Amino acid sequence: MRLLKLFFISFTLIFSQSVFANSSVDARTEYETWNTGINGKTSAILLGLGGTHSINQSWTIAGGFVTGKHDSNDSSQDTLKRSDVDVAVGYRLMPKVTVFAGYRLVKIDYDNTLSPNRSFTDLTHGFGAGISAYHSILPDITAYGRFGLSGLLSTLDSENKDSDRGVGISSGIEAGLIYQFIEHTNIGLAIKQQSSTIDYRGDSEKWNHNYIRIGLSLSHYF
Repeated sequence: MRLLKLFFISFTLIFSQSVFANSSVDARTEYETWNTGINGKTSAILLGLGGTHSINQSWTIAGGFVTGKHDSNDSSQDTLKRSDVDVAVGYRLMPKVTVFAGYRLVKIDYDNTLSPNRSFTDLTHGFGAGISAYHSILPDITAYGRFGLSGLLSTLDSENKDSDRGVGISSGIEAGLIYQFIEHTNIGLAIKQQSSTIDYRGDSEKWNHNYIRIGLSLSHYF
């Protein structure tokens, strides 16, 4: 069962927030809904941390970590725990436009309490690139948008079969608002949508997945 062959191209809110300072740290929570196209939808609340550092006026580096657990909405007793880490570099083309490139690793532990031999670990990783832009709509409120593409490599390991590997592509789009409610501290609200297609060795068809994520972040910059 290939329930979650997904890759997430949203390389954190940071490239929109980095216009405010040299460095920042943030905590975030996100509500995520996946439509696998196989067993319907599953959802989870995710928690994560991130940070950025502006090397100079043009270059910024960023990284983040997020984790969460999904419970199946059917009778299969499936539980999926996902953890992912990303690192990216951004270059400011214009005062309000940044291009970025980065690497992300996603680990999914799939557990079935009724049938342990159906449990497996899925490791997906790849490199991506994209563009983001922001615009100040009020003195303390900034709007931003982002689009990105990524190539994917996925490996599935289970106790009762050999590793299965797949390759694919992912696209993502994100829009959000950043509100500076006190000095050096921002609140961010974002909505993200992503589609992934992966072709697995030994399967006769490609697997398509979509997700929508709504996130809230709190960041402090220096």
